[in-house]
Amino acid sequence: MKILVTGGTGTIGKPLCVELLRQKFAVAALTRNAEKARDIIHARTQVLEWNPSKHDISWADNCGDIDAVVNLAGASIADQRWSRERRKLLISSRINATETIIRAVDQGRIKPEVLINASAIGYYNNHPEKEFTEDDDPGPGFLSEICKEWERSALKAEELGVRVCRIRIGAVLSMDGGALRKMLPIFRIGLGGKLGSGSQWFSWIHITDIISAIIYLIKNEKGSGAFNIVSPEPVTNNEFTKEMSKALNKPAFFTVPNAALRLRFGEMADVLIGSQKVIPKRMTGSGFKFSFPTIYSALEDLLTDHS
Repeated sequence: MKILVTGGTGTIGKPLCVELLRQKFAVAALTRNAEKARDIIHARTQVLEWNPSKHDISWADNCGDIDAVVNLAGASIADQRWSRERRKLLISSRINATETIIRAVDQGRIKPEVLINASAIGYYNNHPEKEFTEDDDPGPGFLSEICKEWERSALKAEELGVRVCRIRIGAVLSMDGGALRKMLPIFRIGLGGKLGSGSQWFSWIHITDIISAIIYLIKNEKGSGAFNIVSPEPVTNNEFTKEMSKALNKPAFFTVPNAALRLRFGEMADVLIGSQKVIPKRMTGSGFKFSFPTIYSALEDLLTDHS
């Protein structure tokens, strides 16, 4: 099988390409800058340049027969404050990439059996205690709007006979990017601490389990629809802070007030202080086994010899 990956230089895309190659898949990656990407992505990955903002599908002439597409492309949610222009980019970068893939399928330039399309648990509302599963409706706000538009675009592939899996990803724990990498420098110097009250739920996922889940869904011919890609054991921010402190053997006595977070991050602070207890009901129900189901096992794996 040959897998086409967008966002192949990112926190998820890069290790995904490596693991797909290890499992004997052929891999092609779409990127805006092929020359730069070749220094980042595994050498056995076919690198193809594209410009999704122009809906260009000329790359499809060179990628060969594609059996599956994993669409991870999109500007980072957490890199900048959400100005009006940034909001437009966060939405357009995702929709343009997805619609470009759909256009290539519609014109018969690629004929994948399945599209694994990224989304996020921002799809759901915030709540102090409720457990959210794939059966729940979307919540209000900007993050939910991004996810709804992204998923709506991906579902167009079903009309073309493609199996579609919409993966709603939680906070990524990885040494190469995502939530953990942003937190580590502060915790390492003993200035870590809970955010706001610390009672808000934190739904997370180990990078290894994301990769395994994506490949599992590629192989599972009966899998379609929405899938929460999160650990089956979410924790509160306070519990996460304590486990980070133990894993690094560093104190974590500080508290970052909500007001300070809003001053620093603006509306994006809602991502940090919002509470989402998300459960991977459909993944566990399908028989998928998580390698790192607990925050203790995840941090022990990621931080051993890294502290």
